[in-house]
Amino acid sequence: MTKGRVVFVVGHARWGKSRTLRALTINPHRRRIQLGGVEFSIRRMSNDDRPDEFYDFIRDVQPADKSDLIVAFLP
Repeated sequence: MTKGRVVFVVGHARWGKSRTLRALTINPHRRRIQLGGVEFSIRRMSNDDRPDEFYDFIRDVQPADKSDLIVAFLP
C-alpha cells in the first residue's frame, strides 16, 4: 500500500482557506497541482462547508488513487 501525505490548510471561518486553495489552481475545474515535484489532489471544500461530504471524502479516500492531498480544515 502506498503511503500518502496530507497537507491541511487550517483556519477559522473566513480566514482565506478556500481562497488560498483556489489561488493554487487558477482554473476552477482543476483539482491537482504540482509542488516541489509532488502532484497533489486538492479538496477545496472544508469541514465547515458541508461536514458530512467532507468526512465521507476523508473516510473513503484511497491512497492508491490520491496519495498526496491538500485539504482545507476548520479546527
